[in-house]
Amino acid sequence: MGRILVIDDDPLIRQTIRFALEEAGFCVDEAESGVDGCRAVADGEFDLMITDILMPDKDGIETII
Repeated sequence: MGRILVIDDDPLIRQTIRFALEEAGFCVDEAESGVDGCRAVADGEFDLMITDILMPDKDGIETII
C-alpha cells in the first residue's frame, strides 16, 4: 500500500486518521504543523498528503502550494 502524510495541529485528529489508514493497510507519517509537514515532504516521498486547512504558523493551503 501507499505512504500517507497526515498534517494536523490536533493530536487526536492525527491519531484517529492514522489509526483508520493503518487499519486499511497504509503506511502513515504524522506532522503537527504545516512547517513540519513541509520538512517531512522534503525528507521523503509520499503518495498522498492529508492536511488540516486552519493551522498556526503555516496553514494547509500554504503547505500544499
